[in-house]
Amino acid sequence: SYHFCNQYIGPGQNFKFPVSPDAQPSGSKWMTSSQEQLVGIYGIVSAVVLGLVCAVFAYRIFRLFQKLFSASYKPAGSDQGMHFSEVGTISSYIPQVKSEQFTYPLLAVNVDYVG
Repeated sequence: SYHFCNQYIGPGQNFKFPVSPDAQPSGSKWMTSSQEQLVGIYGIVSAVVLGLVCAVFAYRIFRLFQKLFSASYKPAGSDQGMHFSEVGTISSYIPQVKSEQFTYPLLAVNVDYVG
């Protein structure tokens, strides 16, 4: 005599994750004991791999947000221990912005009240 053997363990009524030999319907056992053991090992390994993949994605997203919201400025040079006002040969300071589009530096000052 023949009977129906539902081996589909995918999404739907029979879906279980991680895969385990317990997913076989009761009364219709179609796996041998060695197959059940292999399916159990596969289920554990697949859950561990999925966990590691999720951990890597979470770590990369965390690093992305960390880079977006943390300072990345690193000063060039070191503090000389001299205040600007202590240098006698300098009479004024004019902040400048250097641009590759201009041959001369641009002044970075507010000139609304000049003149």
